Amino acid sequence: MMKIEGEVWLPLERQRVWQGLNDPDVLKDCIHACEHLQWVGPDLLEATVAVKVSIAKVRFHGTIRLSDVVPAEQYVLNGEGRGIAGAATGRAYVHLSDADGGTQLAYRAEAAAGGKLAEFGQAWIEKAGRKLAERFFQSFQARIEEGKV
Repeated sequence: MMKIEGEVWLPLERQRVWQGLNDPDVLKDCIHACEHLQWVGPDLLEATVAVKVSIAKVRFHGTIRLSDVVPAEQYVLNGEGRGIAGAATGRAYVHLSDADGGTQLAYRAEAAAGGKLAEFGQAWIEKAGRKLAERFFQSFQARIEEGKV
């Protein structure tokens, strides 16, 4: 199982960060290789992501369910996806707090993969997960700086 965690300071009030984290258009733009993301229920998102695995691009279709929601403070994202290369499941804990004229976002995520995807090894999966998280927060921060959140 892959585990990553981190914190990022965002120069925006907590309510605006929360809105951005719940806006499928913002998320789609910030999630690397996300092709489709939309609400299909009050706490359920449907997603399609095409990621590069070794030399191939693999498409995953799945869902993300929100739980333990405390508006403008925290939620848990529970995701699962399937593709030709196997399946992946994950859970991410997100917590927001006020900090130095902005918002401190703390996250902790864990994910597991099965099928051909798991054959790449835990180290590769963890490296890819860290890279995706890093890209997400860079993109999210850039949208904030551009005034698009």
